[in-house]
Amino acid sequence: MTDPRAGADARGLTANEAAERLAADGPNELPAAARGCASQDSMCYLLAVHVPIAGMSLLPLVFGWPLVLFPAHIVFLEFVINPACSIAFEAEEADSDVMRRPPRAAGQALFGGWIVGSSLVQGCSMLAAVAAVFGITLANGGGEGAARAMAFTTIVFGNLGLIVANRSRTQLIVQTLRRPNSALWWVIGSTLAGVMLVLYVPDLRSLFRFAPLHRTDVLVCAIAAAAAMVWFELSKLYSSTRLRRASRQR
Repeated sequence: MTDPRAGADARGLTANEAAERLAADGPNELPAAARGCASQDSMCYLLAVHVPIAGMSLLPLVFGWPLVLFPAHIVFLEFVINPACSIAFEAEEADSDVMRRPPRAAGQALFGGWIVGSSLVQGCSMLAAVAAVFGITLANGGGEGAARAMAFTTIVFGNLGLIVANRSRTQLIVQTLRRPNSALWWVIGSTLAGVMLVLYVPDLRSLFRFAPLHRTDVLVCAIAAAAAMVWFELSKLYSSTRLRRASRQR
């Protein structure tokens, strides 16, 4: 196999210089290898999003709670997860620094320690938020249907939060919102429309075994899901600040 550095050396460029030139050309010019590196960011989402789903299937058995998730709920969630992975993340632009990241060693596992660890912490944070919403609703006499509806809504909002947070491992959500990705907004829009339908259309609400929720209840679910993502955004802010300081000192 031809060494990819050979072409760069023949034109008088080192491998690092070639990588920097590719990165400067913008994400649309990044080669397939760079996009393959960037696609690892979406693996965090795929691992993290299944933690609250699995956890809320297990915790009711541990604490004696009513069951939270039934087949209809799992199907709904998979209709969000699959398009997010196969369409939204695939349409995502690579980070501008992707060609400056060190390559994964040939013998290194595809799911490295950083990806697995970050995913598990994200997923456990979201699970804690969902479990707290469910448990507090039950403790306050909200009833099984209301508690299930709030837990499910929190999972859905958390799912969307994990999608937008994992668009980049270095940029904050507010920064990535400026990056175009029409597929992402189709996924988000259809998901929000779907969750409103199952909450407020009586036949669908009965199918999902929900009780009606007030607007303030939905707002609580959104706040709980957002709170679970704060630490991840702060970690990205810290990492980017440290990298900028390191680059200035060079």
